[in-house]
This record gives sequence, C-alpha cells and structure tokens, in this order.
Amino acid sequence: MINNLSRAREALYAALDSAWELVEEQDKTYLCIYGESGVGKKDTLKQWMEEKFTQDTLIHSDGKCSSHGYFAGLDVLIHSILKEMYETHPEFIHKHEQSLKRLFPYLPANYFALDKDLTNLASPDERTRFYHHEYQEKLLHGVYECLLEAVSITGRQFKIIIHHANELSQTVKTFLRIFHRRNQLSKSVRIVLLCDQPLDPDMEEAAVILSFQRMTRDEFRYSIGRLPQGITMSSKQIDLLYEASGGNMAKLYALLDGMATGLDVNPYLPFHTYLDFCLQLKGEKSRYRLLKAFIEGNCASDDPMALRNYATYHPETRARLHREQIKKLHDGSSWGNLLHPVHALSLLTQAEQLEALAPLSIQLQEIGLYDTWFDMFSPYYTSSHLRVLPDGEQPYNSVFIRMSFILYSLGLSRLSIPYLELFYHQFPESHAVPMILYSQSMTYGRYQIPVDLPKAEYYALLNLEKIDQLFFNHPKYDYIMVFAENALAYIRARQGRFEEAIELCTKGLARMDEIYGNEKYALHQSILVYNTGQVYELVGDFDKAYETYKHAIALDPNYGEYYNDMANLLKKAGKFEDALAYYDKAIELCPPYYEAHINRGDLYEKLGRIAEAEADYQRALILKPDTAIASLGLGVMYYLEGRYAESLEMLNHTLYHQPKEAQAYNNRALVFQELDRLQEAAQDLDHAILLNPKLSEAYNNRAIMYFHDERYEDCRKDLECSLELQKDPDIYMNLSMLYRKQGQLNEALEQLRTARENFGSSEALNHLLLEIEEELVS
Repeated sequence: MINNLSRAREALYAALDSAWELVEEQDKTYLCIYGESGVGKKDTLKQWMEEKFTQDTLIHSDGKCSSHGYFAGLDVLIHSILKEMYETHPEFIHKHEQSLKRLFPYLPANYFALDKDLTNLASPDERTRFYHHEYQEKLLHGVYECLLEAVSITGRQFKIIIHHANELSQTVKTFLRIFHRRNQLSKSVRIVLLCDQPLDPDMEEAAVILSFQRMTRDEFRYSIGRLPQGITMSSKQIDLLYEASGGNMAKLYALLDGMATGLDVNPYLPFHTYLDFCLQLKGEKSRYRLLKAFIEGNCASDDPMALRNYATYHPETRARLHREQIKKLHDGSSWGNLLHPVHALSLLTQAEQLEALAPLSIQLQEIGLYDTWFDMFSPYYTSSHLRVLPDGEQPYNSVFIRMSFILYSLGLSRLSIPYLELFYHQFPESHAVPMILYSQSMTYGRYQIPVDLPKAEYYALLNLEKIDQLFFNHPKYDYIMVFAENALAYIRARQGRFEEAIELCTKGLARMDEIYGNEKYALHQSILVYNTGQVYELVGDFDKAYETYKHAIALDPNYGEYYNDMANLLKKAGKFEDALAYYDKAIELCPPYYEAHINRGDLYEKLGRIAEAEADYQRALILKPDTAIASLGLGVMYYLEGRYAESLEMLNHTLYHQPKEAQAYNNRALVFQELDRLQEAAQDLDHAILLNPKLSEAYNNRAIMYFHDERYEDCRKDLECSLELQKDPDIYMNLSMLYRKQGQLNEALEQLRTARENFGSSEALNHLLLEIEEELVS
C-alpha cells in the first residue's frame, strides 16, 4: 500500500548532523524539529538515528495525550526500563515504588513490596482525602530520580523521538521542565521533539530548533524516482503531483493512492476534494474499514486519507465506533479509557462526552494529576448547561464537585463557591449535599484568606441539619454525620472553643469505633483521628496529640504525611531524636517530600548538625525551587559561616520567588554590610520595615547602621521600637551602648541591669556592665 511507504528524507541528514552537534556543544536538553504534518519528520529521524546511533537504545513514541494517555511520549521509555529493572534488579523498583505505584497505578502489583496507603486502597465512595495539588510534582521528581538511577546502573544511552510533541499532556510538560532544570539525565537520555507548531517559550529556550520545510522540486523528483517499480509517470504528471501536494510527502502518497484507484491528479481539484473523490471511488466498505482501523488505533494516524475519511464520515457511525472502543477498553482494563481518552472526547455532545469522561476524571484526580485534569475538564466546568444536568447523583455531577474541591484548595474560591451554591439550590435533596456543604464550610473556614468563621460555622451547622433530613435511615448515616461533625470541630478550634472541638472529635471517634470497629471505613477513621490530633496540638496537649497521631499512623501505616506531622509535634516538644526518626520514615514512605526535608533541616540546624541541615535545604530547593523557607535558611547558614557570596545568592533567590518576604530583606542587609555595600543594606532594612512594621530585628539592625552614621536620635527611636516589639538582651545592650556614647552612663547601666534581670547574665553583658560601672566611678 502506498501509504505504508517511508517518508524518510535523506536530503535532511546534513542539517540533522549539524543540529545534533549544536545540542552537544551547547549542552541543550532537546532537539526540536518543526514542520507541518506530513513532511517526514518521524521517518527521517527514525532512519537517521538508526544509522548514526547503532550502540544506543532508540525509542519511538507518540506524545498525543488524547490518544495515548497522560504520560504519552515518555510511557514507552518508563515501562521499558521498569520491566528490565524488575527482571534484573527488583530491589531497585522497591526503592522507587512510592512514586511509581502512585503515578502509574496500572503497573503490575508484583512490582511492589509495600501496600498502598488508604487513599488508594479505600473504596471509591470513601476516598474523601485527596492529594495536595503539589503532589504531582513530587511524583514526577520521583520518576526522574528512578530514571537517573536506572541509567546509572545499566550504563545505557537512550535516544527518544516524541512525535506529536505539541499534544503532550500538561503532566509530561511539567516532567520535561523538571528534566531540563535538574539537567543530570540529558546526556544519557537525549530527547527529540517533533512538532507541527512552535512549543512553549521555555521549552524552546532549552532546545536546538531545526525546521523541516516541504520538499523542493528537485528533492520531490528524487523521491518519485525511488518509488517502487511499477509506478511510472511523465514529467508533467510529476509536476502536477508536486503542485497538488505542495511538496508534502504524506499528501504525495495520498495522491498516489488515489491514482491507484484510477483518479488522476487534476489541477482544478483542491487537495481535500481529491481525497473526497478518491474515498468515493474506494467504496463504502473500504471507507468503513478505514474508519474502524483509525478509531481502533486511537485516532493517532496522520495519514491524510484516514483523517479526511474520519472528518467526513457520518457522525453517528463515528460515535458508535467510539462507544464500542470505550466498552472494549473498559472490559480489558479499568485503566484503558484513561490511557485513551480520545474516544470519550469524540462523542456527539458535551453531555455524552462528560458522562463517558467522569470515570477518567476520578482516576486522574485520585492520582493527583491536576494540571492534566484541569486541561481536559475546564471546558466542561464553564458550561452552564452541563452544571445542571440531572439529577445531582450521577458521576458527571461529581466531576464538578471534585473540581470545586481542588479549586478551593488552590485558593480559587471565587471559582468554586458559585458552583457549590448552584448545586445546593439545584439539587437540595441530592446525597452529594453533605460534601457540598462540607466544602463550603472548609472554603470559608480554612482555605479562604482571610477566613470567614461565621459563614464557615453556618454551613457546618446546615450540613448537620441536612444529613439528619437526607440520611437518617441510611446505613452510612453515622459515618457521614461524624465526618461533618469533625468539620465543625475544626471550626470550633479556629474559634478558640477548644473544649467543644475536642468533645466533638472524641465522641465521633467513639461512635465510629462502636458501630464500625477498626476495619470498616479505615481511611475515614484515620482522617478523623488525625484531625483530632491536630485539635489536641492546637490546645497544647502534647500527650493526647501524640497518642492520637500514633493511632492515626497505626490505622494508615503507609501514609507518610502522618509521620511528618508526628515529627513536627515531637520537635516542638523538644524530643529531637524521636522527631528525626519520624522525619526519616516520612521521607522513606513518600515520593520526594520537600516539606519533610525542610522540617528535618530545621531540626538539624537546632542540633548544630549544619552539614546535614544544608543537605536537606538543598534537597528541598532541588525539588521545589520556590521554597523560600529553604533558601532563606541557607542564606542564614552561609552568612554565619562567612560565605557571603553564597548567602547573597540564596537571599536573592528567596526574594525572586517571594518579593514580599521582609525577613529576607533584613537578612540580605546584613550580608550587604559585610560586603561594604552600605547603601543597599540601608535600602533593604527600610524595605523590610515597610513590608513588616512588626519585624523587631530589622529596627535593631537599622539602629546599628544609624549608630555608625552618628544618627543617634534615629538610632534611639529604632531601638525603642525594636524593644517594644520584642524583649531581647541584645537590644538592651545596643541601647546601653547608645546611652554610653552620648555620656548618659546611668541610663546605659539601667538598660544592662534590666537585661540581666530578665534574661540572666552573659559574658558580653557582664563585660559591658563592668566597663560602665568603672567609668561611673572614675
């Protein structure tokens, strides 16, 4: 068949050689090849690479996410490596399983050693705990590190050609940004992106760009000369073919296919009309077979004849074949349609599409792939018609509810609240109402800035009332009621009504245990226990908080976030060694977990284990570069070690990501002083105070600069402001030195005695006190 012929273009080999040299010379992450569909990008790259890189592993993949799923483009590489490593180094899979099994839940269970946490093991209707919107990036870092180690172990070199790179999922785009930023894999895993249109600017900056143009007339004649024997044509026919195809190889082969049916190229016919006539001549059976093969191939083909046939076929027939494929994929695997969403997206109406996509929505959300999820579902979320589809109990209704959950947790309550209110008024008797009212109470009481506790309380109490109305005789009545009471407990704690909060929590837990025992609704119970622990921690009852967190961990021993919170509790209580053990466990159980590294780094700093603290902060910045608390911590550490250039770099990094971080300006001012950049130091201290007028340390530091500039009255005012905000022995000593400088020795002495009474003696204080007493005597 003509369309099975290769589209490889050897005339472009020299350009490819030059572009590849640039990739290596300039240490670029990607080679990006632009060119319209059909100009031979895929076949040319395949043939060129097979000839050039004979010792490397070549992988050809399709990045079209609608046809091949949320990891399309990189899925072939991942699964190839994991299969090899499982067969040769199974312990390697176990090391990285916390990321792999969550990002790829369809992988064989025998790859993994540990059970999943309850978020993944619970029944779908119990999954009331969703991963945070930052969770996906942790998973992607985990996969990156898995690839990095696998390449190191095997010593293999990979070349990956990704076709349809314009249609990558948002998840894969995020991974490629991590791939570029971390820049440890690009020499072992070279990626070539084949694009019909320009990529995002940041991707282009990381690439060498090569354009594939259509064939020139000379190259076209050469290609015609290499056609299989039996295909002969005159010079005029060749010219007609060139003009009709525009030098596009895919179009050339489609025209030749038409000529094989007896349809000569006619200069009066536009290309699409020629395809229509050719399809007519092929007959209905042939067209149907072509349509069926195109859909069963997940609509991935770029053959112009197949694409035109699909576009012009009867819409209902197309939809019927897509429905058949949806059923076939579902019967084959519960993940089949998630990996090939094109069939649901191709149904006739938005309502039918949404109904078919609802299970995919749940799967994407439960993995935590929110960027791909929003990309796919935002067109439906904005539809006023789809929002009120009956009857409030259907999976497609839950798509909107779940999207609202994530929107309010992202701080986008202006997008979530109107839908939650609409749903409640549209479907007041729906069994989803408790989740709607729970979401509203949490939006106002937890995620909105500033919180609105009266509104949060209103919705929490309304929820209890509605549950009594809708679920009184329902088998899950107690399960639902206790969960709603727990939300009210959180609000009571925020209101300072701690005894009521604790009573709600403890009574709810006892009720769950009495009715369901420890086994049923284990996820739900672990969340309730954990929330109760948070309330105990809030009221300062360490022992109860500790026991409650311990209980939560026993219920869900593979959920690493519980270990992190337990470690934080232990750190606050001064139980540092126990805290370290829990941080270690949190890091072991989770995908790369930047928060735990920051928390452990802070503890290492308290313990004086500076090298380990630095390693944890650096690790946090690798995983999340905008983590200001890590760069701020490193800035302080480097300053104290006299590493001023590195300190300045970290503080500049902090302010790039958090330009309103007053503490960073204060700290940078200290570095500027050490570098004798006094004007910049003064500007930073002014800015720190402007941003945070209650930052005592900034007033004290500015006062010291005023002292050296002999601006004694300004110095006194700043020291008094600093002291008013925070009683600190250093401030008393600075004020004492100011009074001494101005000859007010009694006042200077009074400041030091006050410091000693409140904070005890120190060597520096005693020395200064002695000096001033001697001056008074003399």
